[in-house]
Amino acid sequence: MGSLAFAALFLGVYGAAATRLFVRIAESVNQSSIAQIPIMSFGNMGFTVRNGFAGLNMPALFLLLSFFLLATWLIMRAVLGKQRISKKITWDCGFPLTPRMEITSTAFAYSLMTIFRPILTYADSTKTVYQDPNLRHFVSSQSVHLHLVDMYMKYFYFPIARVFCSIARQMSRIQNGYINLYILYVLVTLVALLAWALILPQS
Repeated sequence: MGSLAFAALFLGVYGAAATRLFVRIAESVNQSSIAQIPIMSFGNMGFTVRNGFAGLNMPALFLLLSFFLLATWLIMRAVLGKQRISKKITWDCGFPLTPRMEITSTAFAYSLMTIFRPILTYADSTKTVYQDPNLRHFVSSQSVHLHLVDMYMKYFYFPIARVFCSIARQMSRIQNGYINLYILYVLVTLVALLAWALILPQS
């Protein structure tokens, strides 16, 4: 990737020289001359027009941009180089902060959940514990629980699952794991097939 990026930069800056090189290679392969293409020379500084073609001295532009970037970096280094970044404790109003007090995605999604509450069917509950139950001025702990009901699971998946589980429980009565009972099933099936063969008329 580095070599490709360097090649792209070289072709962009020294496109005129690369074009002359490609023309010489094509002439050596075809053993014939190719029509002259008006290519800007490096001696012209800036934007010029010749034979109906516009050209821009890319090496000069590249050097000019490099000079401005270097000058900007030196100025920023001189102005901001002496500044120091200091890390302090967040202003917390005298209350010790913990990672659990950070804002979660619920604060951003709560407005949408309120609008679509008939569809989403969510329930929230708040539990507050006070230091003095009689005064209720000083909070000891507070927790908020938000539960979102899945409509698909509640009204579609779970009812069908309960029906199949009920059928499976009924079928489990004949699948109790006893070999003797399975042999009895085979015997009853054979007797029933023999009886059916004897009762039905021969075709």
